[in-house]
Amino acid sequence: NLEYPHKMAVGDVDGDGVDDLLFSRWNELGCPYDTADPDDCVPDRVSVKTGTAAAWEDFAFDVEVAALVGKGPSDIGAGDFNADGFEDAVTANAVSEDLSFVMGQSPFVGNVVRRFDLNAGQTNTTLAVGDLNEDGVPDLVTAHRETNLVQVILSSP
Repeated sequence: NLEYPHKMAVGDVDGDGVDDLLFSRWNELGCPYDTADPDDCVPDRVSVKTGTAAAWEDFAFDVEVAALVGKGPSDIGAGDFNADGFEDAVTANAVSEDLSFVMGQSPFVGNVVRRFDLNAGQTNTTLAVGDLNEDGVPDLVTAHRETNLVQVILSSP
């Protein structure tokens, strides 16, 4: 059972060749989304259920690891952003107006989190991951609800 899952993505964050389930978890403490004090809703997190399988019929999720991220993780994606061979989880955080990167590793323990601040007032609500400039490194696109802004963030190899 997983409390307050908000969005979900799939990626191999532990590098074992088996996809893992990535969940952004917002509203962890059960406070309403429209609370007057967003600090009442911490800790927001990414939960990763690492998968193991010899065959599809045997697929199971052995371990759940949680990593603290920015406030209000409204969307989640996966890609190898630091080119180390492990897919990383990235969240668009609507309340703290930033992105959080949970770096993949083996074994996956979720303790390496990097933050990327966006411009103040740029509440990012969705994100997409793809290699937009065909350089072999995943890039990000974020969409901002209040400003109707779409932001493209190109990664470099």
